[in-house]
Formats: sequence, structure tokens, C-alpha cells
Amino acid sequence: VEMIGRAIALKDSPVFHNNLGTAFKNTGRLKEAAESFRRALVLDPDHADAHFNLGDVLRDLGKNDESVICLQRACALRPDWAEARNNLGAALRKQDRTGEAIVQYERAIALNPGFAEACNNLGNAFREQGRIDDAITHYERAIALKPDIAEFHNSLGEVYREKGRLKEAAAHHKRAIALKPDYAT
Repeated sequence: VEMIGRAIALKDSPVFHNNLGTAFKNTGRLKEAAESFRRALVLDPDHADAHFNLGDVLRDLGKNDESVICLQRACALRPDWAEARNNLGAALRKQDRTGEAIVQYERAIALNPGFAEACNNLGNAFREQGRIDDAITHYERAIALKPDIAEFHNSLGEVYREKGRLKEAAAHHKRAIALKPDYAT
């Protein structure tokens, strides 16, 4: 943080402010991170990374409306950015806009078919809509891509339990606990 601050003193650059914001975010200083990302955007209103990062921080701060706007702008600036689409989906879900979130998750997966987190998030969105079979398909895909993520196994275990497939549910819950012993469902 200190070194980036010195670099900014030499040159007021949107890249440096974005980097400073990232450093603040990584140390849990979210309000300072948001200020740094906003300063980057004053200097360069089309800085896609700053919009993306500000959107994430604002979501973490509970400012979902602003988060969605920032993430939509990041997606507009870089339409092929799968991570931005995924994060926009997460922000939309926090606003109970699950249908719109599904569209963003599907776009993220279309852009990056190996994006396991987006597959899992799509499964969560389908589950919220009661589309359990679709949720299962996407949880299974997430696990096929990244078999060592406890949350993926837990999610699949939960929907298997809901479908009455108890033996499969137990196997995935056990796997989740094996991967993350302090895992709480």
C-alpha cells in the first residue's frame, strides 16, 4: 500500500489507483478500496478493471444497486469478460433478480466453459427457481471441473437430499467435510 501510494505521488495514474484499491481490498479496507477505485474512474471513466473492482467492493459493502451498475459497465466495456459476467450475476441475485443472474452466468460459461464457479452459481440460481434438475446438472459440471471444492459437493448433496437421493446426498456431504473438516452446512 505504501509503495503504491508513493507511485501515485509521482504520477496520478488510474492504474496505480486501481492497484491501490486492490491492495486495500485484500487487506479488508473496503471503504478505502472503494475510494481508490472511484479515483481511478475519475481519471479514466472507461477503466474496466476499476469498474469491476468497485462493483465487487460495493457488493461486499452491501451497496448492491451501485454494484450492479459498476459491473454492468465493466461488462459493457469488456463484453467477453467471463468473471465480470459471473460477478454481475452474483450482484443481481442479491437483488432477487435471479432470472437476470441466470443470463449472466450462462454468458460467463459460454465465454469460459471451464469456469467452475459460474457453473456452481448457475446451479444455485436454478435451485432458487425450483429447477432442481438444472441445478444438479450444473453442480455436477462444477464438480467435474473442480472436484476439490467443498461448497460444490455440499450444494450437490443438498439438491440430492431434496430429490430423495439420500445415498448420493450423504456421499457428497461426506466429501465436502473431507475437503473442509470445519465445513458447516
